[in-house]
Amino acid sequence: MLPSTGRLVVVLHCAVMLFAVVGAVPAGAVANEICVDSFTAGGPATVQGGFVAGEAAAVRFTVPPGDPVTVRGLRFLFGGAEELVAFEVVISVFDDDGDNAFAEPGFPGTVVATETQQVISSTTEANELRFAAPPTVDSGNYWVAVGLTNDGVPSLATDVGLTADRNALLAADLGWADSSFFNLGGDWIIHAVVE
Repeated sequence: MLPSTGRLVVVLHCAVMLFAVVGAVPAGAVANEICVDSFTAGGPATVQGGFVAGEAAAVRFTVPPGDPVTVRGLRFLFGGAEELVAFEVVISVFDDDGDNAFAEPGFPGTVVATETQQVISSTTEANELRFAAPPTVDSGNYWVAVGLTNDGVPSLATDVGLTADRNALLAADLGWADSSFFNLGGDWIIHAVVE
């Protein structure tokens, strides 16, 4: 149970393989995959089934000084039930100019980009979605997020070990809060594909 919301958390452990970054990248550009989590292919992941439609998970990154990043897309784990079934998710990039539910700064705020796209539920492969119009973040911190349009599972996954102040959850009845508030023990397995 999530202590603050009372919602049931379905926890499934699965071994998942991530596949190589693919997709169109402009000539001369090199796409990199960045992440906060420590997940490795074949490692344990926990599908967090306590979501309801409209909620989201987010990970915070920092732009290297003087080196703007273009967020080409997101790669994440989405599974736990109904294997190989299509679902819709909302992928987004936010500035970190928002407050959380407790009026603490540095959480997702201004939307830089957002798109609704289709994913396939899988416990063996990650989904990679590309922005039709990739946003560029010039400086500072930014958040990448995956929002759910379904309740329960399939859902997003976490690894084992939470990195402080880098993971957030948008709860329908609360707003944004640090993932630790929900007693999540791992980082969201959400990677940004950037150049």
